[in-house]
Amino acid sequence: MTPIKNTILLALCWAQGTASWTLLPPGLKTSQHERNTQWRRFSASERGSSELTEEVTAQQEADDLLNSPVAAQFQIVTCSATSCAKKRQALGQDEYSTFSAFYARAAETGVTVEETSCLGACRQAPCVAIQHEDYEGTVSLEGMTPVEFGDRVFQNIVDENDAERVWSSVVNAVQVMAELEEEEDDDEDEQSDR
Repeated sequence: MTPIKNTILLALCWAQGTASWTLLPPGLKTSQHERNTQWRRFSASERGSSELTEEVTAQQEADDLLNSPVAAQFQIVTCSATSCAKKRQALGQDEYSTFSAFYARAAETGVTVEETSCLGACRQAPCVAIQHEDYEGTVSLEGMTPVEFGDRVFQNIVDENDAERVWSSVVNAVQVMAELEEEEDDDEDEQSDR
């Protein structure tokens, strides 16, 4: 397992479809869109143009969805309590590594990221939970293990694979909620047309 690295000067960079951390020179700022575009340009020569067009369209739809009001209803909360902090320290990570991993992913989306006090799964630290404005407390998402689903907390988030699993669950939840809203809007439109 590769621990989540200190991300004060690190930025998420996409290389052939897998997330990796890349140190950027001080002062250099690139947006997620610019990094995705650079990756698409790089991979265009390796794939056919129709595949690239489909990929660009799908990526643009995903980017639009993550910047929608639906995404703004979600909040990722990372535990900063003693147990989680000690576990990160024992793994050689800085105190903000979990927070930074999600902040980097959510930086240009409507999803917010905040630190919180204990999430109640101290033995399985570090922990991350998801909140939705329509629900009280934290919510369970598809992609959680059965224990996590019951506790409504992602547990043992110690490396990039774990962080990506959480992020993928959030993206999936945004997509599901957007589809439900769209269906509700369509139903309302049909009823008003009658």
